Amino acid sequence: MERGWLTRAGVPHMELIGEREFFMCRHRGVLSYSTETVEIGGGSLTVRVIGTELQLVAMTEEELRLRGRIAAVELRPGGGHV
Repeated sequence: MERGWLTRAGVPHMELIGEREFFMCRHRGVLSYSTETVEIGGGSLTVRVIGTELQLVAMTEEELRLRGRIAAVELRPGGGHV
């Protein structure tokens, strides 16, 4: 499957590993953070991770990783920037 257009378009790459870990590449920053909700800028959309005991365990300029009990991941138009 050709994925080159995803990289060129700046589309974030997201992975949900079970209900315990969330990984995102090409993020634009954390917009809000609590142990129950984390909002992340993703270019043309905002990603909201909802759960309990959420922790930001790693973050670089392009990648971030959350752990906790993840109940839902929402994608919303409008990416926001930090």
